[in-house]
Amino acid sequence: MYDHKAASTASHAWSPTSWKEKPVAQPIDYENPEHLSEVITRLEGLPDLVPKHEINQLSLLMLFAARGQLFFIQGGDCAEAFSEIRPDIIRSKQDLLIAQADILSERLGMPTVPIGRIAGQYSKPRSSCYETLSCGTVVHAFRGDNINGSDKISRSPDPERLSMGYHFSAATLSVLRASRNHNETAINAAIRPSSGVFTSHEALHLPFESSMTRDGYNTSAHMLWIGERTRQLSGAHVEYMRGVRNPIGVKVGPSVDPNEIVELLDKLNPRKMIGKNAIITRLGSNNVGSKLPALIKAVQAAGHLPVWLCDPCHGNTHATPSKVKTRFLEDMLDELKATFTVHSEQGSAFGGIHLEETGEDDITECIERFRVSLDTAEFPRYRTLCDPRLSRGQGVDIVRSYANFVRTYSGRGITPTSVISSTAMREFNLFLQSSDQHQELYQKLSQELEKPTLEQVESWELVANPVYELVETMRNRDGMITDEQIKTAKSKMRLVKTHNYKLQLVKGKSGFDADMNSVPVSILNDMIDQWQAGNSDAVDANLERLLDQPRTKEPTKDVLKSLETRIAPANSARLEATADPKRSEAILHPKTPIASDVPIIPEMAGSGTSTRSISKPSIPSRDVIEKDLLDMDIDSISLDIDRIKSFIYDTRETEFGTLVATRASLSENPRFYRFIVNAGVGEEK
Repeated sequence: MYDHKAASTASHAWSPTSWKEKPVAQPIDYENPEHLSEVITRLEGLPDLVPKHEINQLSLLMLFAARGQLFFIQGGDCAEAFSEIRPDIIRSKQDLLIAQADILSERLGMPTVPIGRIAGQYSKPRSSCYETLSCGTVVHAFRGDNINGSDKISRSPDPERLSMGYHFSAATLSVLRASRNHNETAINAAIRPSSGVFTSHEALHLPFESSMTRDGYNTSAHMLWIGERTRQLSGAHVEYMRGVRNPIGVKVGPSVDPNEIVELLDKLNPRKMIGKNAIITRLGSNNVGSKLPALIKAVQAAGHLPVWLCDPCHGNTHATPSKVKTRFLEDMLDELKATFTVHSEQGSAFGGIHLEETGEDDITECIERFRVSLDTAEFPRYRTLCDPRLSRGQGVDIVRSYANFVRTYSGRGITPTSVISSTAMREFNLFLQSSDQHQELYQKLSQELEKPTLEQVESWELVANPVYELVETMRNRDGMITDEQIKTAKSKMRLVKTHNYKLQLVKGKSGFDADMNSVPVSILNDMIDQWQAGNSDAVDANLERLLDQPRTKEPTKDVLKSLETRIAPANSARLEATADPKRSEAILHPKTPIASDVPIIPEMAGSGTSTRSISKPSIPSRDVIEKDLLDMDIDSISLDIDRIKSFIYDTRETEFGTLVATRASLSENPRFYRFIVNAGVGEEK
């Protein structure tokens, strides 16, 4: 059981207000402290902005990301404006984040979770507490709408703005929840909160943050972070953050010392809980190669496993001669590429991207170097309250360019090691309702990570991508495939085989064990030969055989050799059939009944029975099915993947579903194959 008090104790007891004993960086000078106290008391009595179980849900996802099994896209305004809390603007930010997540998820081959700098990013640190206007008047620096206004007459910090910020956050969350796309895939529906995106902000205003802290949770956002200017080890912000249960990020710039980061993690996460913290690097594109490796090595040596995010915006900010702050897209993309490369070289999981952006397209705040220079840049639509933001189009372009780079990195891309089960996620959500079992959560998660679930079978498609690309080229009837394309395609398949993509599928409570260890190159070569001979139907048929090869729990060289041997009769029959139009028609078109002397399943050769002639009676009763299953020595089964997934998903919670999942594995067994076809689940091959 999670002992919150013990976890919150370093040198002294923690409380939501123990930060008051520490020096406060970025202090806010209110003229009437009593007024501030009155507002804080009101806030303490208001409802939570986000539910605690969604905070725990994000903690779960952070654990997966730290293990390299999930990716984050975090983005939003540098500073949200009260004046832009409008449904159309809120929805545009949500739509951008979800679009970016979908692009990354599809191209990286792993679930991608959107986190918004939204519904609370109203306070900003500044290099100076005061500034001098052009007229010579000294005023408070603008610190965000939660603190003061940007116009000259509103610069005095006003406590009532904290109350306004709370209600604007509530309004934003209401719009996000109402606008969520309910046509999401099952996996996205399982890993995203009620608002469609998780919320986050910099925990700068400590009186406000402590007023929203209940039972150790800061209920103003799902995730919080400490900024580069407020992460002092002995400071108030670190003191506050070390005790909250939310996922906690820390921004670090190029001046950071590796030992300092380790000490910071030790203080924020003394138990070294996986994924509890995120390190958000903002090093600048020119500093990644010289600074990041030492940071990663120090953190690894200390035994911490945080989520590593990259903020490519702050380290690449420039000023024009007229003192307008801007950023070059090329610099930001270079930092993302360099960050991914360093993590890959260091054996570290790169967990996500952190961007300052807006969902609107009609802004000009960031620019492209190949189009314009700092000296000639113009900004006709520069509307940010603080730092320059990416427009919607720029935000989409940068994540797409990054994802394309990753896919081609050393010809490998990212290996999809795991996909989160929506069933497991629902179970965890129920489990997480009890906040007192936080520590037990992590133990259960660690066990679950070693026992992937049935939904991971979808990862097979990712391994087959090189084959799909080749076949799409072949299907271009009006085009010509060159010898170089054929050579490249063969190299891709050898790469899949050489790098031994081991996808541990469906282990644990389902007992459904499978593995994809390799794809026989001989079948690919044969498919290419058939294409060159103009036999496009044979190409399609061979593709189906290629993607439906038997999988074994522990593939060996003998097993792999036997796979090719087992396929040989079918391949030979197909090749012979090309000279006989009648036999060709029977073999190359799956739904055409064929003579019983042409075996489709090699083990059935000589049996005198063709699987294609089997009729489909009504589904047998449960008793008959269970008896049939128990009477057989079921080692394997050859099924249509999509239909078997649907079959087991639909019956997963039943004893029957568990029995099928436990006794079956993907290979070939004629008797069970015929049974499952009759049950309406399999498909004749």
